[in-house]
Amino acid sequence: MSKGILRIVIMLVFLFTIGNYQTIYAAEQNEVDVIIGYENETGKELILEQSTNVEYAFQHISALSVTVEEENIAELQDNPNISYVRENKPFELSINNQQVTKVPLENDIQETEYWNIDLIGAEKAWLEGYTGKGIKVAIIDTGISNHSELTIVGGVSTVEYTESFQDDHGHGTHVAGVIAGKRNDTGIVGVSPDAKLYAIKALDENGEGNLSDVLEGIEWAINNGMDIINLSFGMDEIDSSLEEMVNKAYEAGILIVGASGNNGRANSVMYPAKYENVIGVSAVDGRLNIASFSSTGAEVEFSAPGYNIISTFINGSYGVASGTSQAAPHVAGMLALLKEKYPAFTHVELRKKLVEYVQDLGDNGKDSLYGHGFITYFPDDQTAPSEVSNLEIVDVNENSAQIHWEIPTEEDFEKVDIYLDDEWLDTVSIYEEPTYKLEQLEADKEYNLLLISKDRLGNESLGVREIIKTTTVLKEEPKQETKYKEEKRTTNPEEGPELNDSVVENDMDLIPFNKSSKEETLISYDTNENNSTKTKINREPSEEKLQIENNEETKEVDKPDDKKEKTEDKEKKEELIASSEESNDKEITKQDHSTLNQDVDNGPKEVEKNQEDEIGFFEKITGFFVTIFVSFFNWLSNLFG
Repeated sequence: MSKGILRIVIMLVFLFTIGNYQTIYAAEQNEVDVIIGYENETGKELILEQSTNVEYAFQHISALSVTVEEENIAELQDNPNISYVRENKPFELSINNQQVTKVPLENDIQETEYWNIDLIGAEKAWLEGYTGKGIKVAIIDTGISNHSELTIVGGVSTVEYTESFQDDHGHGTHVAGVIAGKRNDTGIVGVSPDAKLYAIKALDENGEGNLSDVLEGIEWAINNGMDIINLSFGMDEIDSSLEEMVNKAYEAGILIVGASGNNGRANSVMYPAKYENVIGVSAVDGRLNIASFSSTGAEVEFSAPGYNIISTFINGSYGVASGTSQAAPHVAGMLALLKEKYPAFTHVELRKKLVEYVQDLGDNGKDSLYGHGFITYFPDDQTAPSEVSNLEIVDVNENSAQIHWEIPTEEDFEKVDIYLDDEWLDTVSIYEEPTYKLEQLEADKEYNLLLISKDRLGNESLGVREIIKTTTVLKEEPKQETKYKEEKRTTNPEEGPELNDSVVENDMDLIPFNKSSKEETLISYDTNENNSTKTKINREPSEEKLQIENNEETKEVDKPDDKKEKTEDKEKKEELIASSEESNDKEITKQDHSTLNQDVDNGPKEVEKNQEDEIGFFEKITGFFVTIFVSFFNWLSNLFG
């Protein structure tokens, strides 16, 4: 074969191949995935004839999920045996920012202390014995991952790429933990910890899905006798096939809970939550305010926690997320508790009963933000326990006080909460001694003490109030440092004032005097049978010392007035000496004020001492000179004799 002929053959083969590929590609491009409903068997046969692929034949609704050529859709829609032709629409998760963030758990937080579990009162239901035991809850989502906090009873995958219902995204696992996380004193706990979890994987690893897979998941729940279905996803457009399947599930006795959506706008509730037979749920934060992202509208029936919810996550971890996706499973879990509590109630009766387990928020009655209200479990026993009795406050001082009381006698009594100035201080349980020490108080201050008794269901009394008044701290006044010492005084009515020679030493030479004020004030006592009276007397130092002082300060010759003053001082001094002799050997006590502490009788004694000192001095001098003179005379006598 020549090269020219070979080239022609190759070219023809290439053109033939390209032509066939373009025909096939064009055919694939013209095919669409749809859900087609039929009125009768004739319509069903027509769908099968026109389809290039049958994905799923639904049992509870008259519809098929198929692939057909786009050019045949018009013919099918016009056929009277065909009910509808719907695009296999995509769904989106009802989670804020479309993600769950992995977080570590804080070891010091108990599983029941997370705000969402605490505020809805789930623990009160558990204390009454209701934990959702035996209730089947189907979660149609991204699947459920194996986790130590979860028990997965069964499930199914409706997506094409895997037959496993294991979660490869994390959203479904997070929802599952909110509903039925185990009550094991570790990690987190769900609203109905003993409910049976069923994983229906209808969304993929990106959190995306389509209408056909969701319909298939709901039908699986119907076929397997689920009690509750949770749908934490939505779409904006109404779809008759979805509404029909939801209605079939409701007719089968299944309660269906749906997330309202995260549009953050009024009148923006998404489907399927917008359908009549689905319980639409909005989200609130920890202060019970409607979350800014939550979709609201007339279709909202209840509100539940949906902000910063910590729950289970993939790979055995924990995650936090916000959204109406987290709010809906709280309602699903509460319905599981009520389903166990009221086993004879139909799904319709339970839906009405849930209205009795809410806190009415927002406008009175049902409103577009909170629906009937925020779900809250109320126990049957709502009777408060008795108050504590015989409250005693003892050992009160400036910074502490001890309190004692007697506990109520009810069998369900659990603890006493202690408040100081209306702030919670501590809790004393029934297993502890009914006593408590209040510490770190302030001196000389009144405190309002409040003791509230509580039972195991959380019912609490009004409380017993008492006022505690701490004592005042006694402070010693600082001693004033002066040149004068204090004198003690005694007021024995029988013996009169006593003078004591053991008075604190006082150096008279250190006491300043001047011409204008030469007096020192002392205290003497005139005693009688009942009391003693104080009389001021004046005393001055010896005449010679006074003269020295005056000469040093003024260096002036005494004037007549000065002499008169000295005469008066001398008379007072003699009077003082006389008084001192009458009260000889008596004791002087110290005064409380810091004026003068010189002994009363030191005045005359000082004068006498000074006089004796002068005499002794002159005698010594005289004797000294006499001795020298005699010695000198004897020396001369010996020299010339």
